[in-house]
Amino acid sequence: YQPVIVQAAQTLASRFRRETGMIRSWGKVDDMETFTVIMDNMMNLELLIWAAGHGGPAELREIAISHADRTIGLFFRPDGGTWHVVDLDPRNGTVRRKHTNQGKSADSTWSRGQAWAIYGFAYMHEATGDPRYLETSLMASNYYLSRTPVDHVPPADFDGGLDGLEFKDSSAAAIAASAFLRLYSLVDNPHLKRKFREDAEATLRALTSPPYFPEKDDHAGVLRHAARNYCADPHHRLTNTSLIWGDYYLLESLSSLQQITAEPSAAECAASPA
Repeated sequence: YQPVIVQAAQTLASRFRRETGMIRSWGKVDDMETFTVIMDNMMNLELLIWAAGHGGPAELREIAISHADRTIGLFFRPDGGTWHVVDLDPRNGTVRRKHTNQGKSADSTWSRGQAWAIYGFAYMHEATGDPRYLETSLMASNYYLSRTPVDHVPPADFDGGLDGLEFKDSSAAAIAASAFLRLYSLVDNPHLKRKFREDAEATLRALTSPPYFPEKDDHAGVLRHAARNYCADPHHRLTNTSLIWGDYYLLESLSSLQQITAEPSAAECAASPA
């Protein structure tokens, strides 16, 4: 599979433009009128870094770092919330506008985009050791946790003003839970380690219980009450549904938690005979 992964990474890298320092999300590679980037792209950087370390050109890693660095500067608000979409001038990388495609409005914070930010920057710290990426992931997680309701599952948009189950995004919670477990493994502070593990476990308890995890297997996916887009109409086909990435990150986070639970604690190791 290695050549296939490296080829995929090089194809992704073909969407990078040095004048912008970023990877184009939408549109044709040679479009010189628009250059659109979405927060979701942070999840693609692992492909580039893995390929660079497994036979691909070293430039792939440089592209991933460039994209992450510009994301910090362009996508975050002072309070730690994020924009979903940034449009750049492909000729020089200057910002044309910041807005949303799946959230409520240009000034709101789409919860799944916030979860992508937590996860993506946690991975970038893990891959590079750069403390700026850990700081960014922590900032994004603080925002997420400060605005997530007591059932640990956020609304599709933190500023949507709609609190019913039909307006939730369980997929954002699943992504965040997996990101919290990654942060648990990355931070040294005992208080933070405990906090992220507890937040992840609380989220997973919610997601594996009704109403998010139904007792009857009569739905298209595992998790209920996910939203592809923010929609004020609970009957819209893009909300109150199941999403494959919600199911994926639920399984990933459960697998990560199982591994963490199986690891002996430092105290246990110290007490074990040689």
